[in-house]
Amino acid sequence: MGDEELVQDLPRGRYRKVVLAEHRVVGAIAVGDVADHEPLADAVRQGRDVRHALDQLRAGDWTELGLAPAPAPRRGRRAA
Repeated sequence: MGDEELVQDLPRGRYRKVVLAEHRVVGAIAVGDVADHEPLADAVRQGRDVRHALDQLRAGDWTELGLAPAPAPRRGRRAA
């Protein structure tokens, strides 16, 4: 198991998870959007060091990993 796991549970059945060990990407899972797979696989193969982007990643901005930004959460509408 890694030092840290970052998870995004996104709308429309999309899910992303990155496992870090010593600030390097050592594992990843992407479900629901094939466009997420290759950037995550590249990050794992390279053992990409993300220490400079940890705050960004923890805040949900995974563009550092080559992924499109997650959509902003939709706010529910109140009944009138």
